[in-house]
Order: sequence, then structure tokens, then C-alpha cells
Amino acid sequence: EVSPERVERTDPLAGGPVQVTIEIRNDQLGVLDWSAAPGAAWLAVSCAEEGLSLRTAGIAVPILVLGLVTAQEADEAIAAGLSLTVYSPDAAQLYSERATALGHSVCVHLKVDTGMGRLGTLPGEDTLAFARSVTAMPAVHLEGIFTHLACADEADPAPTLDQLARPITVSFDRAPQA
Repeated sequence: EVSPERVERTDPLAGGPVQVTIEIRNDQLGVLDWSAAPGAAWLAVSCAEEGLSLRTAGIAVPILVLGLVTAQEADEAIAAGLSLTVYSPDAAQLYSERATALGHSVCVHLKVDTGMGRLGTLPGEDTLAFARSVTAMPAVHLEGIFTHLACADEADPAPTLDQLARPITVSFDRAPQA
């Protein structure tokens, strides 16, 4: 649940203003009430099909696909302006190639695996190198970085605090493109 109070409490944790993203689950797609999400700037969905359904329903806000987008789904997702998750060099290369072929650009968010063990690059120098390689790819714009706090709503805060203790900050300069 998102409330203005939760948004305000999030700002100090991030060290400044944040944009709240609400994850929409498959069973919520037909009953989405955007007014029930005060302060939310983004929607996030599990798969490209869900993002495309929201676009078809006229939802124009930024939508991030959190999961895998296959080669078969990439063209439609990119054309619909969905932001995609990159978690491997192969995924980044696929999105770059497909966006270039379509004459579009694609916005991506780098997934850092701080504990789930499923998708994402591990924190550290490899993440920085990966981020740099993504920004050098044609037709790709790195617009965000995230991790998944899988246990954030459980009674025991220890697993979430452990994940939050792992830095995922990536800082780099990008040379202007000609």
C-alpha cells in the first residue's frame, strides 16, 4: 500500500527525493485505480504482457518491466515505450539490437542482486563495469538501478536490513554522444 506518509518516510532513506514505483500484480490489471496511488510516479509489472495491457488500457505513465523480456517480446515492449530491466550483458545487447532495428531507443534499469539469487548483477566493480558497457550501447539509455527487497513485508527485518547494508550505488561519467 502506498500512502503519502510512506513516501515521506522513504525520502530520508534515499538521501533525497525519490520517485515511488508501484508494482502492479496480474490480478490488479483490470481494476487499476491510479488515484489510489498518491505520490506514485511509476508502475512496475512482472512481464512485458502486463505492461502492454496497461498501455492498451491508456496508461501513459512510465512502466518498468521487472522480469525477463524475451526476444519475441522485445520489439513490442520497446515500441510501447516500456522500460526494461537489464540483468545480463546478453539482455542489454538484445535490447540494443532490437531498439536500433526499430529506430527507437530503449530505457533500461539495471537490476542488482543483493540477496534473491535469481536475476541481476552482483554488487561491486562488475556492476560498475556492466553499467558502463550498457551506457555505451547504441539506442540504450540507463535511467535507473534497483534491487528487490523480497522480505521487506515480513515481521523479521533482519534479511531486509542485511540487503540494505549492501551498497548498490553506481557512479560514472558518460561521455557525450555525437
